[in-house]
Amino acid sequence: MINVALVFGGLSSEREVSIKTSESIKANLISINELNLFEFDFKENCNELLKFIENNNIDIVFNALHGGFGENGGIQSFLESNDIKFTGSDSDCSKIAINKHLTKKLCVKNSLPTPKWDFYNTSKQNLNYKYLLDKYNDSMVIKPVCDGSSVGMSIIQSDLDEKKIIDAIIKVNNNSDEVLIEEYINGREITVGIIDGIALPIVEIIPDGDFYDYDSKYTSGMSKYIVPAKISEDLEDEIHECAESLYELINCRHYARVDFILDKNDNFYILEINTLPGLTQTSLFPKAYANEFNETLDKSFKLLVLEIIKLALK
Repeated sequence: MINVALVFGGLSSEREVSIKTSESIKANLISINELNLFEFDFKENCNELLKFIENNNIDIVFNALHGGFGENGGIQSFLESNDIKFTGSDSDCSKIAINKHLTKKLCVKNSLPTPKWDFYNTSKQNLNYKYLLDKYNDSMVIKPVCDGSSVGMSIIQSDLDEKKIIDAIIKVNNNSDEVLIEEYINGREITVGIIDGIALPIVEIIPDGDFYDYDSKYTSGMSKYIVPAKISEDLEDEIHECAESLYELINCRHYARVDFILDKNDNFYILEINTLPGLTQTSLFPKAYANEFNETLDKSFKLLVLEIIKLALK
């Protein structure tokens, strides 16, 4: 028997998403005879977690956290220092991937396409609004450097002015001082799940609203998905190669997801990489996995979480 600790919750802005992910994982693991499943709602007390792991003779931690300490290398460093196996990427990879600014710098260094951007720490720097208005013309995306699930994100598509920038910065500052200002590219939102280094079918997201925000991601029926995306085979190969290259550059392991924007001329741009993609019933990664193996979402979900555990136990 393998004792699995399903660690979820956390204290980040993505706590509720983590709880939904854990519920989906639990529903698919609880009936597997070879596994003993133990649940732990993590409140960022590592000593309590270690005690739980030791008391239950845990063989592996299934990291179902999202954002914050669960995804920025914090819990990964703790588990590594205590020789505990866990799912998802290691601490070094997680520190880079959670940070959109560092990820984009790595893209540029390795000739991977990403929209132009500026990084600010608003607690230490003043924004030069004239520079920003000149550089980005009439539109921009403003988002936290290290938050996921589109928390705190704003898209200004037209009539850009100083007040709109300030309002968007205030929205980011509710959670973080670190702000990413990025070129807005009007195009198709697509994403590439990767498992064990191999890209899965591309998913296109068509949100009901202006963009794929928090509600669109986690409310059933608020977005449509096309799997696989209607993209030429050559373009699909290029996007897959790009996603796999970033996965390897950051040294991801087990699974990840790379988000892109595809413009009207079929130019694609990396937006970010997620080392702990959501595994809820509305999440993108399970949809891509189901399509790859031509299975129903319910049946493939169990295969997916089992494969992640097997990869982590290697």
